[in-house]
Amino acid sequence: GFLPGQEEKNVSHVEENEMGEFHPDPRTLAARVSQWLQDPSLLRTLSLNSRRAGRPHASKSIAARLLAILDANPRPTLAPSDEPEAPPLR
Repeated sequence: GFLPGQEEKNVSHVEENEMGEFHPDPRTLAARVSQWLQDPSLLRTLSLNSRRAGRPHASKSIAARLLAILDANPRPTLAPSDEPEAPPLR
């Protein structure tokens, strides 16, 4: 299954770009995967389409962009006297 919202769009994206299929019934899904495994041409097509769509370094790229934004726009820091006093350790 999938969560309604963002994942719903992911399913559409996968199906529209011939990278896979969604089947809510596990038996139907298993039968379909079995068909893929018996059809090398279809399996190759699904694989190539998935590779084309993949962005293996996307999370690192997003993190780097966010860090650059934060570095360019630093938040003001509190002066030592403005910092709340830490509670005593027990």
